Amino acid sequence: MEMQPVESSNVAEIGHDPETQKLHIRFKDGSLHEYSDVPAETHEELMMADSKGRYVHENLKDRFDHARIE
Repeated sequence: MEMQPVESSNVAEIGHDPETQKLHIRFKDGSLHEYSDVPAETHEELMMADSKGRYVHENLKDRFDHARIE
C-alpha cells in the first residue's frame, strides 16, 4: 500500500486500499496502525481534514476496528 506523507503534528503518513478497505496510519512516534472496513469516502475526508489527528480521534478510533501492526 502506498503511503502518502501528510502535514500534521501527530500523523506522518496515511495509506488506503479501496479494494480491501484497509487504512494505514503511521504516527509521528513511528507506530503503524491498521483500520478495517474504512470506505474511500472516509479516507477522503481524513485527507481533507484540517487536523488529521483530531479526525482520527473523533471519527476513526471508536468507529472502526484497528490494531497496531508496527
